[in-house]
Amino acid sequence: MHLDFSFFLTSGVEFLSLYAGVFYLLTFFENRDKLDEDKKITNYPSVTVIIPAYNEERNIAAAIESAAGLDYPKEKLFIAVVNDGSKDRTLEAASEASRGKENIKIIDLQPNAGKAAAVNFVLREVKTDLVATLDADSWVTAGALKKMLPYFEEDERVAAVTAAMKINQPKTFWQKIQRVEYLALIYLKKMLSFLDGITATPGPFSIYRTKVFSRIGYFDEQNITEDGEIALRLQKYNYIILNAHEAEVFTNSPATLKNLMRQRVRWNRGTIRNFIKYRRLIGNSHYGDFGLFVLPIAIVLLFFSSIFLFYNLVRLLMIAGNRIYYASSYGYRLIDIPGISPGQGFDSFYFHPSFTQLIVVAILGFFATSLYFIYRYHRQDFGKTLLFYLPYLAVYYTVFSLGFLAATLAYEITNRKLSWHK
Repeated sequence: MHLDFSFFLTSGVEFLSLYAGVFYLLTFFENRDKLDEDKKITNYPSVTVIIPAYNEERNIAAAIESAAGLDYPKEKLFIAVVNDGSKDRTLEAASEASRGKENIKIIDLQPNAGKAAAVNFVLREVKTDLVATLDADSWVTAGALKKMLPYFEEDERVAAVTAAMKINQPKTFWQKIQRVEYLALIYLKKMLSFLDGITATPGPFSIYRTKVFSRIGYFDEQNITEDGEIALRLQKYNYIILNAHEAEVFTNSPATLKNLMRQRVRWNRGTIRNFIKYRRLIGNSHYGDFGLFVLPIAIVLLFFSSIFLFYNLVRLLMIAGNRIYYASSYGYRLIDIPGISPGQGFDSFYFHPSFTQLIVVAILGFFATSLYFIYRYHRQDFGKTLLFYLPYLAVYYTVFSLGFLAATLAYEITNRKLSWHK
């Protein structure tokens, strides 16, 4: 018997896609009441905000001012700015922005050691209850800290809380597409939070319990996606990572396709290495939904979904083209409207229900709930930009993600040196 590998691969991806679509829909409806919970902070733990910076003279002042402007008791808030061997005026700009603010400490590391090393330098000395990371090219809204801290009170095992990350002042076409992408990811991150399935604690403002680092260790200084690695390590130790969808942080994004590809290839390569490093979590029932569902689906999305979507898009266009050709050749009408000139129907050419169409229905349901979520909780972003760029986002995910994945595989096969790109 001949076994068609492509058939089994396609069927497997289709099944997981349908399963994931339905699962996320059920997660949304099961937890929709929790989305409107008005969480209030009951105590004020001490917090250190770490801002690592390398060649960020243009952005560092805004990052420092946003951290200093957090609506939080100043005697409980400390800010550590780490100049990581910058070759520009980052140190001078940071010093100017922090002048007159007693709770800000400027640290000058020489030579450049990398973002993880800069954060670890402060972590080893931190005495506060919580510690937050804030990328130097990002800025956080004043109320974000108070909106995130109540999540730590839900369970002692909550080790980290992430914010709703958005693109800061998108100007180019590619930045506007990313803006829509990030809005969709806010919804997905919240659903993953309900499943205890968050796989990354982004540098633009994530908060950690300081004491967990004494158990799991500090950030991996050799990792190019250290925010993904530390999240998987937290999951390995059965800690909980939650998401505060109402707490906003804005970050700069690549303005050109070239820089966007560099960023995504770095993310992909780092993710591949992190998944290999923590492969024992995959399919492991000890880690609940995270091991049995989230990680397998993430791997499918990373390695197969772009190829699968592109294949089905081409296949659909070919089927449509063939049916139009045969319909025109044999005199069939594509649309048969009752009451208008009688003729032979188009019954033999109708699309019959299929597994792929069920997937489309599930995806549309996921899409509809994500739009509702954005409209409900980030209405200021639900305007012409969101609706106008959604079609481009769909093309981006099918075509350009496939290109990013191809570049990733090419770099991996040729063993190209790993490097950090924004």
